[in-house]
Amino acid sequence: MLKDPGNRFLLIFCLCCSTLLITGCQGCRDDSQKTAEEKRKEEEERKEAEKPSFQSEEAVFYPGQYDEVIRNNRTKRGHWVSADYRITANKFDVQGELLATSSTTTAPVQVEFTDYFPVSKRPFSIPKGEQKILSTSVFLPRRDKGVSENVSFILNRNSGGLAMLNELHGVRLMKSFQYHMVVLTKRPDAYTYLNVIDSVVLPESEIGLKAPRFYMVVRTDPANEPIALPRYSLNWTTISYLIWDDLDVDQLDEDQQQALIDWLHFGGQLILSGPDCLDKMAGTFLEPYLPAKFAGTKNLTEEDFSEVNQNWAIKDKNQDIRRVINVDDKSPILGVKFDLHPDATTVTGTGQIVVERQIGRGRIVATAFSMDDKPILRWPSFRSFFNGALLRRPPREFGPTALGSLVHTWTTDQTTIFDPLVGTGLRYLSRDLSDSVGTEKRGTPIDAEVLTEEISGFIASARPTYSFKETKDDRFRAAHASNSEERNLQDHRRYGGFVHDSQSGTAGWNDLSGVSNAARETLKNSAGITPPDSDFVLQMLALYLLVLVPVNWAIFRMIGRVEWAWIAAPLIAIAGAFTVARMASLDIGFVRSNTQVGCLEIFADYPRAHVAQYSALYTSLSTGYDLELDNPSAQSLPFGDPSRKWREKTPSPVTLRRTLNRRMEGFQVQSNSTGMLHTELMYDLGGVISFKQSDSSIEVLNATEIDLEQAAVIRRTDEGVLQGAWIGDLLSNSQTDLTEFESIESAYQPWESTLYLKPDLVESYWAKLSEEAKLDENGETYRRLGDAKEILPELAKEWDLFLQTAARNVNESGDALLEASLTYPLFTKIMKQMVREDRLSVRQIFQAVTENLAVAPGESRLLAVSDQSIGNNRFEPASTQTQQQTLVVVHLQRPALEAAAPDVNAVEDFTGGRSNLDWFWNDEDWDQEGAGESEEETEDDGSKTETADDSEN
Repeated sequence: MLKDPGNRFLLIFCLCCSTLLITGCQGCRDDSQKTAEEKRKEEEERKEAEKPSFQSEEAVFYPGQYDEVIRNNRTKRGHWVSADYRITANKFDVQGELLATSSTTTAPVQVEFTDYFPVSKRPFSIPKGEQKILSTSVFLPRRDKGVSENVSFILNRNSGGLAMLNELHGVRLMKSFQYHMVVLTKRPDAYTYLNVIDSVVLPESEIGLKAPRFYMVVRTDPANEPIALPRYSLNWTTISYLIWDDLDVDQLDEDQQQALIDWLHFGGQLILSGPDCLDKMAGTFLEPYLPAKFAGTKNLTEEDFSEVNQNWAIKDKNQDIRRVINVDDKSPILGVKFDLHPDATTVTGTGQIVVERQIGRGRIVATAFSMDDKPILRWPSFRSFFNGALLRRPPREFGPTALGSLVHTWTTDQTTIFDPLVGTGLRYLSRDLSDSVGTEKRGTPIDAEVLTEEISGFIASARPTYSFKETKDDRFRAAHASNSEERNLQDHRRYGGFVHDSQSGTAGWNDLSGVSNAARETLKNSAGITPPDSDFVLQMLALYLLVLVPVNWAIFRMIGRVEWAWIAAPLIAIAGAFTVARMASLDIGFVRSNTQVGCLEIFADYPRAHVAQYSALYTSLSTGYDLELDNPSAQSLPFGDPSRKWREKTPSPVTLRRTLNRRMEGFQVQSNSTGMLHTELMYDLGGVISFKQSDSSIEVLNATEIDLEQAAVIRRTDEGVLQGAWIGDLLSNSQTDLTEFESIESAYQPWESTLYLKPDLVESYWAKLSEEAKLDENGETYRRLGDAKEILPELAKEWDLFLQTAARNVNESGDALLEASLTYPLFTKIMKQMVREDRLSVRQIFQAVTENLAVAPGESRLLAVSDQSIGNNRFEPASTQTQQQTLVVVHLQRPALEAAAPDVNAVEDFTGGRSNLDWFWNDEDWDQEGAGESEEETEDDGSKTETADDSEN
């Protein structure tokens, strides 16, 4: 065939075409012959293929930062914590939900005294190749075991299936007495000294024993955004102090700014470092609260510090000289002049160097100098000044212990130096109020065993052992450094009826506070379904008989089949029974009820308040409830009950979903039972309650949207006399002038006979009626029911109930009822029937607050009740039968701050003249790197970042 010219041509053509498919010499090259660009592309493709679908960074729990995660990720159990979780989607766009919950290595941690564990959930959407910061709030329940805490982060697709990512991130736990101190500055290195100052941590002993830290210092770095502060004040509960130097105000977003002001009113303390900080605050959100305005700069000389040296310079026990601040007139300190606010004062003994102003329960203090100025830090008495004048902690007296540790005691208070109530001023009435401790024992004693465990063996039983002439030896011999149960109960600012928890310290979520316990008992007595009254029963019976007899007979009489009426009678009976059952269900709220009590805490002239609401949800059919919360700051959890067996079954999840607002989902209430919820939020009042006092009267203005009923003001004079003045109703946008205050024996006394009628007051009411009884024309003594309302104003708001109760006991009706004689036996019977145990009343919460919350000299407080719905929380499904009442507590006037005082002695008296700040004491520039190393060494306080290996809840 090849001899054929045509076939040969075809073969040659095919061979030529096949050569086109053969690679050139390039195909024979090995990897060494590839170009650099080709290798780079192949390497990128390989790395891209090896990347996981999602890449996460270590979660940050605020206050904390990405550059110091291990060091700053600290919080406490019993608190809500804000967390940022950074996720990168490497291979595809993704939408889903982030779930976060407190967890052991094997199981979620349930809320104490409940059968639920909390899950925070939020939606997310991440485009391919981008990183998103997913912010969420996580509640860390208290529990007995574990030295660290884990938070589980789970990424779920919207479409379902297996989780895209499931990680555990550790959190280092703080002790109950430890709090955060946050520094807002552009120069974080300048505040390194705070990590070793003796108000933050005591010096290490000669044998290497390290003291636990009082405060965890977080120095923000503007280069690492966002700023390390939560966006909602109820997540600021571990922050005690905020030091603001030169950070631009606009670096805090609006939510953080609002949270800061809320935090201040409830006890936070803000320290403004001069000289240009005040100037930057002009025109900002902080301007209305500043203690002074910027009035220009000035050079601070030794003369400006003369009063400071006179009052705050500590005497050197060895050289018998005072440790004063020396300012070279040739190199003065740059400072600021203050234009003092009318409500502000200068700090005791500081001249015009430091000014402060109370804001609600908190304060703002401003210094005329920069707190990182070298002459200030070289001042040997600066640590005493920082402790007493700036932090406003009690004065101290230092001394060594038998173990070689250097400790101190408070000179004005015999409590332990690790007392959680001394470490912060942050308090929430519903969280921190004591439970029936009585007026003589305000504040619970420190648990010595728990505290000994908390401080990890540091001076567990040590006492100061030194003695020299200028100290009070008797005080040191009597005072324990670690386990004293004695507190200065006259210090109402720190104690005043408040208590702490052994894990969360103060301001933590608390189902066992005085307010919470009173609310639980109230709900137990009041929750449930109110059966139809007698009028309803009679109406239904009359309607049934009407249909069964005359109507039934008339209908069949008209059609000429009267005998059929007998056949229709059973059918009418069945229909009647169904109708009555249906109407009864409608009357009692579709077999569901919602009983709610709460506590609303307000500070005068501030339009936002803290709300604690306690809800009891009763249902005759198993129901799953969801709760649409009022605003993003709201928090809600099942309300714990320590009296019931709450560990009998596997806990169920209850979800707090974050969208535009917050939503609590998955709260299940079983048939014929009651489930209870505890909800808290910051609430906008729509106005303020203001308070003006003159020599002759006190004016109270209610410019809020809330009507106050049964209101009264209690106060204690500077001489210690407790007084009260009754207001009655103080409706929205109304005011009252109080001109007369009466001395009272207890803070609850103004409400004893007017808050709610009580059986033991029947005798006094009858006596009041009898004294004003008139004689009729026959000379017989009687009292008409209508006259009782005028003589007993206590009955004014209860008049409808009074008449209904009287009608059930008097054999008259209509107008004749008002003409019936009111005799003593009948009156007492009516009054006692009015005081039913199932009536909703905040009386128990009222008593808890008035009996346990101290009224300090110079303090005024308004208390009232409100039947309005506070906030826009909405339950699904809704209940048509709803009862609600709220106790309103308004702090009208806070007592003046006590005088600030310096320490008795200094650390240098026992360390050869050296202190933790010794690198500031020489003429050479201090070594930043060395300071950082010291910080790192002192950071390790025994709270290792371990993964808790316990599996029990």
